[in-house]
This record gives sequence, structure tokens and C-alpha cells, in this order.
Amino acid sequence: MVRGGLSIGPDGFLYAANFGVRISSANGRNILKINPKDGKFVEFGKGLSGATGNAFDAKGNLYQLSYMDNALYKYAPNGESTFVAEITDGLIRPLAIDINKNGDLFIANCGMGTVIKINNKGESEVYAQDDHFKCANGLAIDHKTNLIYVVNFKNGDVLEISEQGTVKTIATLPSGSNSQIKFNDGVLYVASGKASVVYSVKPSGEFEVFLGDGVEKNTDGKLNKAQINNPNDIVFGEDGKIYILAKSDNAKGAKISPSVIRVITPATN
Repeated sequence: MVRGGLSIGPDGFLYAANFGVRISSANGRNILKINPKDGKFVEFGKGLSGATGNAFDAKGNLYQLSYMDNALYKYAPNGESTFVAEITDGLIRPLAIDINKNGDLFIANCGMGTVIKINNKGESEVYAQDDHFKCANGLAIDHKTNLIYVVNFKNGDVLEISEQGTVKTIATLPSGSNSQIKFNDGVLYVASGKASVVYSVKPSGEFEVFLGDGVEKNTDGKLNKAQINNPNDIVFGEDGKIYILAKSDNAKGAKISPSVIRVITPATN
């Protein structure tokens, strides 16, 4: 298993996208369905080319981005896939996706400096295009305010996008190479691969290290002592557990595989 996006399905299973062995050769082709209770997994979907961000809609369909072929696929709960969109819809090196309460899809394009909206009728448009985007790598929606948050890969900026498509910087994290961003209970969480930490960021701009100390190592322990190796994505379970997709300590050099899923249990922290 190698690092792409990570989501929790309505069935409680984790769905991890296979990006590939190296950033320069994103050749991962499948999605793994993982039982969080015992870590056992099966192949859920295939036919991708550098699987990146993913997200579930209200009907239990998984939307999965494919980086190298600039495409979006929809996987039904039984694993059957449907092609949704490609380069003609504005997808150029897509890395992150989230879905609002109306069922509209929002996709961060690293290669175009845009956020694309595909509404619930399948119609696509450029929702935001701005010089603030420096390879937008993560995207998350606050479902109460409809504000969209994006984190860049090529610098440390965390961006806010209004409903009118206006983009502004709310925080600049100390390191670049940031990965995915998630919104949970009023707080943004940014997986920073280069820094080997996870940041918590308030929409007002204040931020702090949530997990990790910058050492590229996975070490168990209390939240303020544990270490994380190149985290890529983070998801929040209904049971309060937090799952983080990270680089394994066994990965060598520039390789980003194999990967591990770390678990934070609030009762022990």
C-alpha cells in the first residue's frame, strides 16, 4: 500500500488510494478497503493511474481522483466504477476532492492553479482561479459556512475560498510540501509530509503542531510524544479515533512506499 488519499466509508472501513512508489512516477492503480479493527484489507477498485484524493457522497459512492490520466471516477458501494470527468472538464494533475451538502464536487488542481466545481447535475466550471494557488494539494469544506480551504504543496500557505470564489491566505505554515487537509469540529488539520507533523489550524489563522516533532519516524505514545513519518492524509472516525496515512519507516530514499496507517485513540491521549 502506498500513499494517496484516505477516507472512511459509511460502512466504517477505511479506503486508501494507491498513488505509487515515487512522486516522480505516480503509478499506483488501485484502492484498498481496510478493516480498521484488524488491519486486513482487500482490493476495492482498480484501473487508476496515480490514485490521489477521494471522498464519499451521501449515497455511499466513492469519488476517486487519478493523477496521471487527469481523471475522476465514481465507485459504487459494490466496487463498480463509472468514469466521471477528465482533462476536458478542467482536471490537470488533480490531487484533492471534497463534496458539499448539496452533492457538488470541488477538486483541487495542482497543474492548473484552479479549483473545479462539478455540480450534482454533472456540469463543471472553474470555481476559483488565483495566483495564491501553488500546486493546491489538499481541499476541505466547512459544511456550516460553505467556505472551502486549500493547502499548497509548493509553499506553506493555507487558503480560504469564499462562496464568490475569492481566495485569501489565512495562515502560512513553516514548511512546504503539505499534503491533504481535513476539517473537523471547527478546526483544520494539515498533514505536512516534509515537516513530518500534523498541524491544527483555526479558520482565524492560528496554528500549532497537533502531532509529531519533525523526525521522520513512527513512534507510538501519548499525543505530545508520538512521532509521525511523512503524513499524507488524515480522517476522523465517528468513534473519535483519528487515522493518519503515513510513510513506513521501512521506505528507503525517495520512495514513499510502503505506507502505514497510524491510529490516535482520544481515550489514551
